[in-house]
Amino acid sequence: MFLGIVGNLSKRIRQKINNGFTGGRKISGLDSPNYMLSTFSYTGNGQFDNLVNLKETENHCILSDCSLFNRADLFHKLHISPKLSSDISDAHLILRAYEKWGNDCPGYLEGEFSFAIWDKKKKELFAARDHMGFRPFYYHQKEDQLFFACDIQLLMATGEISKKINEKLLISYLTIPDKIANETILTEVCQLEPGHSIFFRALNGIQKRCYWKAEPGRLIQFSNDDDYACALRELMEESVGNRIPKEGNMGVLLSGGLDSSTLACIAARQLKKQGRELYAFSSVSDDRFSSQVIDEFSYIREVLNQEENIKYTPVKVGNDNIFETPCKSYDFYPAPFNAFHYMDLALMNAAQDQHVKVLMNGMHGDLTVSYKAREALLELFSGLQLRKAHKLTREMSTFHDKSYVGILKSHFLGKAYHQFLNRNGKQIQNAANSVLQGDYSEFNENHSRVTNTSKSKGLARDRLLANKVHSNIARERIIGAHYGILPARPFMDKKIVDFLINIPVEKYWIGGQQRGLIRQAMFDILPSKIRDRKDKTPFCPDFNHRLMELESYVQNTLFQYEMLPVSSQIIDGDKVRGRLNDLVVRGEGIRFGDNTFVPISKAVIFINYLKWVDQNGYVL
Repeated sequence: MFLGIVGNLSKRIRQKINNGFTGGRKISGLDSPNYMLSTFSYTGNGQFDNLVNLKETENHCILSDCSLFNRADLFHKLHISPKLSSDISDAHLILRAYEKWGNDCPGYLEGEFSFAIWDKKKKELFAARDHMGFRPFYYHQKEDQLFFACDIQLLMATGEISKKINEKLLISYLTIPDKIANETILTEVCQLEPGHSIFFRALNGIQKRCYWKAEPGRLIQFSNDDDYACALRELMEESVGNRIPKEGNMGVLLSGGLDSSTLACIAARQLKKQGRELYAFSSVSDDRFSSQVIDEFSYIREVLNQEENIKYTPVKVGNDNIFETPCKSYDFYPAPFNAFHYMDLALMNAAQDQHVKVLMNGMHGDLTVSYKAREALLELFSGLQLRKAHKLTREMSTFHDKSYVGILKSHFLGKAYHQFLNRNGKQIQNAANSVLQGDYSEFNENHSRVTNTSKSKGLARDRLLANKVHSNIARERIIGAHYGILPARPFMDKKIVDFLINIPVEKYWIGGQQRGLIRQAMFDILPSKIRDRKDKTPFCPDFNHRLMELESYVQNTLFQYEMLPVSSQIIDGDKVRGRLNDLVVRGEGIRFGDNTFVPISKAVIFINYLKWVDQNGYVL
């Protein structure tokens, strides 16, 4: 982990540095009052020391958290002999790239990175974050000083940043799940967005630049469907291969679904060639709920039987309180987590026990490789691509054994009506609204209307283009570091995104089948039972049953919350109780995705977070 401070530093900061503040040290070659401070702070079991690089040349020094995938290409473009490969780290390579291309260097890099380069002569800082935001970068400007780090808590360790909570972003946890621009949970801390860089000089402040964003370019045209499937398969295999560690174990979260099984099969085959095993972990329902939830193991077994070098570990949570256990993560990342974080931690612990260094998951594969593209027909008809629309409708009709008119009703007219509602501010109210007090409910309604109507075409790839998942990726990175594990999402790779946003939309539906592209790409890799499946149980299949067990805990949490001065301002306790009563009455008849339990869990997590905020000196 790295932390840096540059600029015309105050006397108080210089004293902290000279006194060994947070274990840091002054880097050689920098004259007062310009400093760069580096620290390696807490690194779990120490496995990440070699991933955080500090390099210096005569004119520059770099702090970074990086893993480059195009080293060979950079060696060629920088005229470096391949024989020196083992002697040149990724950080040194970035430094060389900067010395050749200057502020344009991030555009030449492929991989996961966040870094800061200090120019010793010009007294300037240049920093960048990778295209998809796999590695976080946080910063705080205070007069002529810039504090920056790859971990938000390292910034807080300086004692120079206010603990004021960003109320707007906090409320968005209960309402809109996406982060707002470059804001963080702390009002004085910003995050560098994916595909962005910053330039800092003490007298001129910060200048920010977007060097890449996910947007359509030239349409990719192949002669047949097989070519699209083969291209995607090659990109997925490359992305997985880039993330296999040279040393240490590779792990995968295996649910039996399309995305995770694809990851497992590709990784297992690549590791088998190296004589290595793949470690797979699955969330499993506790024994007391086993008869009440759908068992996914029949699908997982298909993968295990096919790929013999997978070492499998089922993971159960036991009797732990699903709301209390995750609270310890706030010490690492001070923002509310989702309702399933208790299972995230259980899986991380299991992976740590198996000495896993990189842990892959298929999260957000449904935004990329297995994108459902539900609005495909709407996009084709809206674009007056009538011949393509007619062809896709016939293919969907044949595959689903449904009439032509029936397909149009469900996949065109229904989507068009939903888009009309969104554009006119009449979208269905967010379920979380049902537990908010009036003023905040109105805030959410207004914000949702802006979010859903601004620059939105309502077409098939809007979510893929939005690139709104980087906050979760950064959170995974920070939490994982404390377990000595690097989380990986191969399906969010930039090359994959670039490919998918530039193919014809109907290619997501090869053969008239939803997710037809990945199904064809994995034709001879995935077991047929998984490749052809249409249903999927949730990540935590017994969550709603656990929630019903905690009825008295939820009631008590609400009672304690209502005793706080802030209680009447945000959450309406009576609304939560009404939802809880509905949950208990309906019992086993409730669906996992039902909006009844979503607002309940969010409300309890929110209240527990407020307790942590108060106990740790933060201010709302």
